[in-house]
Amino acid sequence: MIIYQLPNGKIVHLSVDQFLSLSDDDIKYMCENNFGTEVYNPFSIKQSKSTDDYDPSDIDSIDYEGDDDEPSEPFDINNLFEE
Repeated sequence: MIIYQLPNGKIVHLSVDQFLSLSDDDIKYMCENNFGTEVYNPFSIKQSKSTDDYDPSDIDSIDYEGDDDEPSEPFDINNLFEE
């Protein structure tokens, strides 16, 4: 099963055979006849908060703890293989 997004933004579910035999006329026909399902993007600007509503206290602080395999001292990437 393939999920194919039409040029109008809607999606259709197609089998592999249907997808491989799909022509430009088929795509045009599906768009003109309103085939497919509308997809709502959770990251679109219309649905996100404006910067006026931004409150820094909404963000929890992130306490970073390094992994055991991370070097304790900074290193120069150009000298990784020098001993």
